[in-house]
Amino acid sequence: MKRLHHQNGFTLLELLVAVSIFAVVTTMAYAGLQTILNSSDRITEQSKQLAELQLAFTILSRDLQLSVPRPVRDQFGDTKPAFYSGTADQLLELTHNGVVNLLDQNKSDLQRITYSFEEEQLKRNIWPTLDQTQAEEPQEMVLLDKVQNVEIRLLNENGEWGQDWSDENHIAMPVAVEVLVETAHWGVIKRLIQIPGH
Repeated sequence: MKRLHHQNGFTLLELLVAVSIFAVVTTMAYAGLQTILNSSDRITEQSKQLAELQLAFTILSRDLQLSVPRPVRDQFGDTKPAFYSGTADQLLELTHNGVVNLLDQNKSDLQRITYSFEEEQLKRNIWPTLDQTQAEEPQEMVLLDKVQNVEIRLLNENGEWGQDWSDENHIAMPVAVEVLVETAHWGVIKRLIQIPGH
């Protein structure tokens, strides 16, 4: 009497089915992983853009809240008002205090700051001295990139809003400043900053 021997192992058909199932599962897993990685990259980029936006508004708010009625002289010796606003290439110009003097040097704690909007960038310029010479150049810092528009509105003591600010006495300061920044990603962001002393 002959014994029947059973083969241990897989048939070719079973192997093909197993490999096909493995390929489908692997493809689905890779697609899911790729989606997660893409989402992570987008979230990281958005977080970076939001952090830059928050930092820009923090710096701008601090400069405005520390502004003081101190006029300066330009490179030609003409008096410039303590606070000025009027053109896109010169959105704001002001004097502010609170400059940190870590080395306790014999120098002023005041600083002249200008803000400008050009080539889709919001820039902050710091002048090395209050009263400028023709040889001086400001230190430029790009606060925001890929900016579509920046607008400044100023509130005077009569409760009237305007976009230009200049004063014959050179010491008048606005009550508040409204800043509108428009970016492609975040749309229009508005901040209202009160000037101390009002």
